[in-house]
Parts: sequence; structure tokens; C-alpha cells
Amino acid sequence: MKLKKFGMALSSSALAFSLLTSAVAAQENSNGQAAETSSVAQTVTKQELIAKFKTLFPELDFLTTGEAYMSSGNNNFLGEERLSYQLYLNTTKGGKSYSSSVGFVGEGLELESFSYNSPNEVDALFPPKVTNDEAKEIAKSFVKKFLDEKEYQLEETPYYFNVKLTEPIRYSFTFKQLKGQVPISDQLAQVTVLGNGEVAGYYKFSNQSKGETFDEVEVIWDKDKVLEQIKENLAVDLQYAVNWDYRTEERSVDLVYTPRLASVHALTGQWETVKGFKDAPPEKTKVEPIVTEPLAPRDADITSDKAKKFAEKILKAPSSDGKLAIEGIDVRENYFGKEIISIQYMYYTDRGGSGSSLEFDKKTGDLLNYSEVSDRSWYPMKEKPDWSHAISEQQAQEAAIEYLKEFMPSRLHLYAKPTVEGTFEEMFGTYFLAFPRIENGLTVIGDQISVAINADGTLNSLTADYNEFSNWPDPEKAVGEEQALEKYKDSLSVELNYMRKGDAKHYDLVYAPKFSNEYNYTIDALTGEWKKEIGMRSEVTVSHPTAEKELNYLISANILEVKDGKSFNGDAAVSRGEALRIIMNSLTYFYEGRFGRQEEVKQTFENIDPKHPLYPAIEHALSIGLINADQPKFDVDAPVTREELAVWYVKVLGLEKAAEHTDLYKVNFDDKDQITKEFAGYVAIANAKGLVKAEDNQFNPKQEVSYAELAVSTIRLAHQLADRNVRMFY
Repeated sequence: MKLKKFGMALSSSALAFSLLTSAVAAQENSNGQAAETSSVAQTVTKQELIAKFKTLFPELDFLTTGEAYMSSGNNNFLGEERLSYQLYLNTTKGGKSYSSSVGFVGEGLELESFSYNSPNEVDALFPPKVTNDEAKEIAKSFVKKFLDEKEYQLEETPYYFNVKLTEPIRYSFTFKQLKGQVPISDQLAQVTVLGNGEVAGYYKFSNQSKGETFDEVEVIWDKDKVLEQIKENLAVDLQYAVNWDYRTEERSVDLVYTPRLASVHALTGQWETVKGFKDAPPEKTKVEPIVTEPLAPRDADITSDKAKKFAEKILKAPSSDGKLAIEGIDVRENYFGKEIISIQYMYYTDRGGSGSSLEFDKKTGDLLNYSEVSDRSWYPMKEKPDWSHAISEQQAQEAAIEYLKEFMPSRLHLYAKPTVEGTFEEMFGTYFLAFPRIENGLTVIGDQISVAINADGTLNSLTADYNEFSNWPDPEKAVGEEQALEKYKDSLSVELNYMRKGDAKHYDLVYAPKFSNEYNYTIDALTGEWKKEIGMRSEVTVSHPTAEKELNYLISANILEVKDGKSFNGDAAVSRGEALRIIMNSLTYFYEGRFGRQEEVKQTFENIDPKHPLYPAIEHALSIGLINADQPKFDVDAPVTREELAVWYVKVLGLEKAAEHTDLYKVNFDDKDQITKEFAGYVAIANAKGLVKAEDNQFNPKQEVSYAELAVSTIRLAHQLADRNVRMFY
């Protein structure tokens, strides 16, 4: 569900990156020498891959006339080696650059991935030339060409992901492989279609291996019966949930209801758990604090020197010939705004070195972050080790608690023993346990201590996510459980799927619960409504006689924030601060976070401190020269005028130097005398470019800009940037 929720939209650039980061065993030269894997005796030449590409993509044959490179390797899944090859093509046509990356697997050179980059992406900007439904048909045709369409079905779940106005519209579609008309949950194919109708990306997620087995679809439980069974046993839990706004790094806490439910085995009617299927439905776990009384801090007066000495006691080389070296000590604030002491270290041997870091809370001396350094191979072993000698999960939990009392005592009374079963990582023999935060007797989603314990009881890793909030929502103000429960029941359905646990080779036939609300499974306990996640596209819509499409697109992409579509007035004047925020979010990628920075946070304007909601946008606009710091204060609330918007747009286009020569421009507007003299060049260029245009030979330089005008003109500006190949990645 997380993959769905965050939209695994593989853009052409993301696909290219994933291909480039694959394990490469050998790369041939441009003369076409053969690439041969180190463990499987098979030779494939670049010419063979090019020939395969021409067969699959005859319409892109021109790509093979330019540069071509290949790489090869093999990966190991469930002890089985799988050959893989990548072909990279680059060429120029009509003075424009084109490129493609293609991945093949197996002896038959099956197409695994494809990405295509062309200068025609400019045609895919908003407004798109093809609709979502039209793009869906293009994706279906692509799948039909490369896969057996009878064995794959389109998942109708929409994928939302935000891009800037200078980036092309991308539609992403996922197809699930079928077995006997039943979807296999982890066998997927994904197609990305641009707004101009071009297929920009394809990837087939396949974890298939030899010897896989599947439950037979013979006598299975009735779907309606299973749905009724799940509804009868459905329960809800009242919890706190920490929300992290990745755009600003700000955290908040909500009171939510979450469902307590599980998938049901279609043959036996048993309930799915972390460790298999059981007869009993999921039950609420008792919340038991690790300790009932606060423990004394480990070291309330810790210094960098003390932290270094303590780190040297904790750390030990993974091999007898290893030597520990403390590489650096840094005192800074972490992402939670907490002052920490960070120790960077390395282990050196005659074979090289490896290292990591650990962190201490400067106020309490608690160890906040530690991970064992080992010499484990990047690739899984061919055979699983025998862990019959490993300690039990209960013993691992007891060991974890002892480590927490020793290394992280000061806040243990705020955390509970695990409320969900831990997992055992078979390949390396490690238990992973989560100790949830508790507040007002409720567990806190997104705030936990994660501990990993090795099979011999030693500490593998420890990480704490502690958030400080002054205002925790009152549980007494939550709507009743029955109201939330009925909302879940009304939205609930089940789907038949083949699923498997981890790296098992057997697929179980299960009924998986699904809610009609695709975006989130949590309900706001204070309102009783579905909880909207940060970053999800806004569903608010507005109406406007001339700029409705543009306004709604900006709203859906969270560029323009509108809470109530009915009361929104698109003809209202937009303030300078809001206009800058919209422009920055429309055209640039920039870091909005205010906390956790190692450098000193600066404040340029007296009235715009780091806590001001417009601080990131104002400071970024200043850093790229869009505005000047010629005044001690910046009036964010004053309406932006047409001539001021013209100045900003011309600066974005990089034409500021040309605009400064006001004597070169002959401005013949009837109201030319109202234009600020030094802005005449900017106004002339903005009008000529069609960004801020005069009407009836009147430019109206002092007129306030409306939201509708800003939306339309910003989209025009994005097209200008794309046409000029100006990328504002700051």
C-alpha cells in the first residue's frame, strides 16, 4: 500500500538512474567487444542488443545511429543467478538530443526496463495533449506489445505525484500479472506515459524463481462470506500519529483511528499474521511501558571528549585485524531540533575500510543512533545459514530492553514494549523490534525506538525517533469508536490475490481487505473524516470564467493552497508573499526545511524570521536574485502589481541584463507614463513574450494581479523556460 500511496511513478530520469545503479559486472568498449558475466558462461555482444532493440522499437531505430554502450551483470534472487544487460543509446537528430536506456534479462533477452528521453517533452507540459484515459489506452497497447495481455490486468488505482510546471505531465499505470485470473501481488509491470502521448518508461518488477508453487483455486471460501467475517471482527484503535511535512521538515501530531484487520486465507479461512496464518483474528495488544518510573540520564553533562570515550567502548572491529579510528566529532542539531554529538568512525584492515557514525543526545547522554558495521556481502547468500542456535524472540526483546536501559535510559518510561510481533531476518540472523512511544495511554505512530538484536544476543542497531510536542490532542474529544468503525465497514471490500511471505517460494491464495478510500487508511479522530496525507494532491476545485483549468491544476499540485473552493475568488488580488511562494513552488525545486541545518540559519528581512510560513520562499527568491534586500523589511501582504510581476518573470528567464538597458526599448502604451522608468525594459520584454500582456494598448502597470492572472501567466512562463531549456534547479 505504501508503494501505491507514494506513487511508484518511474519517470524517465528515475528509470535511467535505476539502470545506471544496477550491479555491473563488465562494460564493453565502443568497438562492440562481448560482455561476459563472471559466473555464467554466456556472451552477448552490443550488436546483438542493438538488433534486439531495433526489433522491439522499430520506430526508434534512429537512436542506434549514435553512441551506444552496454553493461552486463548478474544478480542473485533466492539462490538463483539471473543475467542482466543494459544498453544505452544517445544520438542527435535535427539538432536535438535523444537518448534511451534499455534493460534485458535472461538468455532470451527479455525486456525488463525501458526509458526514453526526447526534446519533445516540452509538448507534454500542462495542459497535456492526451487525457488520463487516452494515456491509459497507450499504456495498454504498450503492455499488449511486450507482454501477454491475457496474463496482466490494469490496476485502476490512481497514482499521484507532484511535478513542477516546467516538468512534463506523467501518467503512471501498473499492471498485475495473473495466474488463473488471480493477480499475483508482487509481479508487476509499470508504464509511464507523457502528456504528449510518448511512452517514457517501462519496468517489469519480477521476483519469480524456479520451483515456485501456488495454491490451487478449487474450493475456496465465498468472497461475501469472508467480507462479512472481516467486518464482524473489524476493530479500531485510537492512536496518535506524527505527521512529517517533507517540504518543510515540520512535524505535527494528530489523533487518529486505525483499523485492526488482516487478510484471510481463501482456502482455510485463517487470519494472516507476521509469522503465518492463525485461527484467531488480530487482537488489541496490551500497552505495557518498558519501565514505570523515569530513569536517570546516562550522562547529563556529556562532552565531546566523553562521547568519544564512550563510543570507543561501544565500538569494536568486526574482525581481529581491524583497527578503529575516530574520524570526526560534530556537535549540531538533528532533524528533530535536538542538539546531538555525532561521532564518525572507520574500521581499517589491510583490505580497506568501512565506517559509520553514532549519535548522542547532548542533554542526556543517551545513545540515539547506532548501527553495527560488518563485512556482509551486498548480495544475498546462495543458501540460508542455520540459525537453530539463535536466541528466541522473547530473549531478543529482553536483551534489547537491557541495552536500552544501559544506552538510552532517560526516556524509556515514555515507550512501551513491542505491540506487534518482531521479524527475524533469515539471511543474517537478526531480530527487528519496535518499541512504540506512548502518550496519554495511547501508542504513537511514527515515534518509536527501533532495535535490532543479533542471533547471539548482541546489539546490531538502535535508532530513536523522539518528537517533542506541547499540544497533544485530547482523546476525550475523539468521536466514538462506533462512528469510525461504521465508516471503515462502509468502505471495506476484499480482493483475491496470490501473496507470499518474504523470500518464500510458495504463494498463498488470500482475500486482502481494501478500502474504497485509496489514499489513506486512517480516520481523523476529532472530525470522523478520512485523514488526508501531507503531499497528496488536493481534491479542492474552483470555478472561474477564464482560468478554471489553470487554477485547478495549481491547486491539485499543491502549488496554490485553497481550503474552500466555493468561497475562493480567483479575481482577488494576490499578495507579494503569496505570489512569490506560488512562483517558487511552480518553477523550482528547493529545500524548504527550517530545522536540522548544520549551517547557521540566516534572516535577511526583519519581519521574515525562520518561523514565518513564507520564510523559505522569500529567502530562496532572494538567493536567486528575484527580489532584492534593499529594504530592512519585505512587505509580503502588499498586492503584487503587473509591472512588478513583469520584473520577476524577466529575471526568471535570465533576461535581466537586457531589460536594464531601458534606452533600447520604445514603449508605446497609452499609459506608458505610469510605468516606473527603470522597469520599462522588463515591461517591454514581458509583453513581447506574452507573459504579462497589454490590452487595448494599456499595460496597467500599477494594477493588482489576481490569482487567475498569476496562474495563467505562470504556466506561460513555464513553457518559456522549457522552450529555452532553462532549468531552475536550485
